Amino acid sequence: ILLFMAAILGFFVWLNFRGTGVTGTAESVMTLAKIVVLLIFVVFGLKAVAAAPAEAAANFNPFFPKGFGGVLVAMGLTFIAFEGYDLIATVAEEIKDPTKNIPRATYISVAISVAIYLMILFVCIAAVSSAGMTSWEFLGEYQETAIVMAAENFMPGVGVVIIVIGGLLSTMSALNATVLASSRVAFTLGRDRWLPAAMANIHPKNRTPHVAILATGVLVLLMGLSLPI
Repeated sequence: ILLFMAAILGFFVWLNFRGTGVTGTAESVMTLAKIVVLLIFVVFGLKAVAAAPAEAAANFNPFFPKGFGGVLVAMGLTFIAFEGYDLIATVAEEIKDPTKNIPRATYISVAISVAIYLMILFVCIAAVSSAGMTSWEFLGEYQETAIVMAAENFMPGVGVVIIVIGGLLSTMSALNATVLASSRVAFTLGRDRWLPAAMANIHPKNRTPHVAILATGVLVLLMGLSLPI
């Protein structure tokens, strides 16, 4: 697992070293593939809901099984899932017409994320059926792997494989975006002398902050090797 992690990290550090254009293209491809996987999941979930509408409706009764306090607790745990949009601002110097495009990109990304989250949550709660427990208890039981178990519940056998691939794409796209954004933060701090000035070095050919990218990769590697993942 650690070797696999190091290889994936090395690939994305190399990609970021190559240039912002190729990094952005890879990010777009992975993100679109991930959205396609999630939409396939939603379609199968909606088919399951259409096949048993009464059972689906019953899964939402009561609507707040843990009261509104449970919603607040869930918000405290899930807000970080929306945090990715802040990476847009960290790469402001790479963006054409940033005063116009950064706000636009932020609002659009948040809107798309909320729409996808709502669809996923709806089908997970409505379409999952499990003897002896409610759908939300079933999902809570499996925690981080809940969406995989939901796929196993109402998708064909290949559905689990598709969702696992989607999860890998999601993790890799997040890693790629983090290396991109973190290296730009380190670059700016180096330019302002809050970090060593070498962080602000620009590669003469690729026009990327190669020292900051390498430092970011080393930091991520050390965290990956030393922390429980």
